[in-house]
Amino acid sequence: YQRRVHGRSLLIRLHLCAKMRFKNRYFLIELCFKDGRIDDSMTKLDFFNVLKDSIILNFGDYGMGCVMQSIQIKYFNVPTNICIVRSNRDDYRMVWSALTLITNIKKRPVSLRVIHCSGTIRSCEKEALAFNAHWLDVIRASRATIEQKKRAEATISAAAEVLVGLEH
Repeated sequence: YQRRVHGRSLLIRLHLCAKMRFKNRYFLIELCFKDGRIDDSMTKLDFFNVLKDSIILNFGDYGMGCVMQSIQIKYFNVPTNICIVRSNRDDYRMVWSALTLITNIKKRPVSLRVIHCSGTIRSCEKEALAFNAHWLDVIRASRATIEQKKRAEATISAAAEVLVGLEH
């Protein structure tokens, strides 16, 4: 549109969202179940619904309105209990708080630990690979049977393949 300033006509162009990019925060989360069992029936949708309920419970409709458009579960792996969640940069503290305040998933007691928070998914991928490598070393050093160790190695290497291919 045009605007007159000090007797001169200025052409002002509005670039709505043309120059702004969506700035994200990515959380690498470990799910620590109190009973220690692995539940293969859990899905991304179950975790998303629990996170959404936690945001509504702790921050109400305002909190849900702030983060609903940006929140997304980018990666979820049940055997390794690792998850990557994306949110917008402005409200990432609200999402972090909601994640920390989750105590139950599908009526199982759980505590969530944010391992890493970054601005790029690639950084979360690297941290997740390092986390998996650490657990692989722990399993190799444990007193588990050879069969259990091979199964754990196969699970972690499969998770690593999915992580490497993960992008936007």
